[in-house]
Amino acid sequence: MSNSDEEPQNLQNLQNFSLPWPNYSKYFKVQRVIEDMFFYKKLEIKCLICVGTKVLKVDTRSNSNLRKHLNVSTLDHLLQRFIVSAGIPFSIIENPVLKEIIERGFPNKKLMSRPTLMKRIEIEYKSLMNQIKTDMSNCFHIATTADAWSIFKKSYIGITASWINDDLSRTTCLLAIKRLQGIHTYEVLAKAMDSVYVTFDITDKIDFSTTDNGSNFVKSFKVYGNLFDDMDGNENQCILEDNDDNETNQVEAIDLNVLVNGIDIEDKSLPYSLPRHHRCSAHTLNLISTTDLKKALLDGSYKKQSRSTFSKCYALWNTQGRSTKSADAIKKCCGRYLKTPNATRWNSLFDAVVCLNKLLKLNESKFRLLMDELVIVRFNRNDIDFLTNYQIVMEPLSISLDILQGENNMFFGYLVPTIVQLTSKYQQMTQSHTLLKCVQPLLTAILDGIQKRFDDLLNDKFLIIAALSHPSFKTAWIKDEVKKQLAVGYFKKACLDEFNETATQNEDNTFEIETVEKNVEDPSSNFFQFWSQTFDDDHHYDSILNKEMDQYLGTSPTKDLNSLNILPTIKKVFIKFNTPLPSSASVERVFSVGGATMTKKRSTQKIVCDFSPLATISS
Repeated sequence: MSNSDEEPQNLQNLQNFSLPWPNYSKYFKVQRVIEDMFFYKKLEIKCLICVGTKVLKVDTRSNSNLRKHLNVSTLDHLLQRFIVSAGIPFSIIENPVLKEIIERGFPNKKLMSRPTLMKRIEIEYKSLMNQIKTDMSNCFHIATTADAWSIFKKSYIGITASWINDDLSRTTCLLAIKRLQGIHTYEVLAKAMDSVYVTFDITDKIDFSTTDNGSNFVKSFKVYGNLFDDMDGNENQCILEDNDDNETNQVEAIDLNVLVNGIDIEDKSLPYSLPRHHRCSAHTLNLISTTDLKKALLDGSYKKQSRSTFSKCYALWNTQGRSTKSADAIKKCCGRYLKTPNATRWNSLFDAVVCLNKLLKLNESKFRLLMDELVIVRFNRNDIDFLTNYQIVMEPLSISLDILQGENNMFFGYLVPTIVQLTSKYQQMTQSHTLLKCVQPLLTAILDGIQKRFDDLLNDKFLIIAALSHPSFKTAWIKDEVKKQLAVGYFKKACLDEFNETATQNEDNTFEIETVEKNVEDPSSNFFQFWSQTFDDDHHYDSILNKEMDQYLGTSPTKDLNSLNILPTIKKVFIKFNTPLPSSASVERVFSVGGATMTKKRSTQKIVCDFSPLATISS
């Protein structure tokens, strides 16, 4: 038998061969059989924990070699993970105290050197990058989030990618943290984002990119982004409005920013290509709770009570932060420190008010004595009632913000139902007789802010289909029957398009196979292709799709996404329209202080500046 015949035989034997020790199978993989004797075998194996191409040799009569290697490699791997995840300098591996600690538990263990550690991290980084590229190459729909951050006189841009797997779970990974040099102009941001998308070869796969409402981000997508919906080739339309004014539809909108910069949207030679843009909905809600609520101050009654109450609140919060003596007094009286507002943390003002209300409710008289001790004007009954009503009014907004900042179990279809429900709750509050009259301007300001900032999104075709294709919502969030029928119509159209696309792909594959098998002497046999298409087939396919859609829409909403596994077309529609994220929270967490990704020590490391392996591996 030739060597070429022996190789497939050996490969087949390896596929059927496993280590005689089942507990080690998840750590080692057999590469080849070196010696195959009747009573034992000598094997060449690869450790799945170690990086690189180094292999081990083992005799099936003893696993001592594996035990020894596993102890050493596992320790090295754990040390590497610890250093990367904690952001500790690489020099820690050469610290004498750490060496002494390791020697106590592993007397014969020699710690790897700093260069070895850096090489291992670099190898793991490259392996991780290749794995991410492979995973994304198998995806049809990808969403990204991006955010820029400045800290310690250095600027960065972070970009994450997210997609939905076939089991309907979401995978999110950090693609890059890049240094930004100079001013963050829209061109600089566009160049940074485009370079990352090109590196991972996902430019044509990204459905939406979510960023905050920063003007430079918005402008970069206006100039270089894809402004058109891939459905019907038209820009997203307001589908829930009955406006059939033909003259209005013929008006062409021109971006003045584009004209000023001398860039034509239809110019195919634009240097950068960005996907469609979605403004972070959590950031938009935060703008409502901050910027838009200032309009409530135009009402004299609300302005007077609000400033009187919050001046006392801020006096408490500030004295806790500025004086250790005051902080100790608060801790002694309340058993805890007060939550304080933070300019960079959304919902922080609401959380601080909730904390105050809770402490006041537990022991109001004791809290008044505390304020006397701190030389702060006491809360009177009007102040306490105002804080209680403020919490009631702001709670739905806070809950909505927390919902939309989700990641693993968050989908694009959550956005419209969340805003619809939020609007409904505030409309009910306006009819309530239990709220103080002075907080009515607060309600009005919130409703006006929601309408101003979300009115277009509530009528967005893509978002409505995303909501209808999510089993948790379906049509339950649409109360108006006319709007419900319109939305169902667009949902069915999306299902039909997906169904036809799948059918076309299957027909093309079948046609290619049949063409190869047919006799090439009859070139006219493929000319009249309609011979193979019958009305019965079309009717059969339509019946299958209609049955699937009726089954989906005819059942009550459920939180179980696995219900889509028996509905293949709707499952594909769900993945297509729910892959984008409503908020950019996933990338903002990268820059969070809690994650310690951008601390002063880590920002001095050169390896963090571009495509940070540290940040990527630790994420």
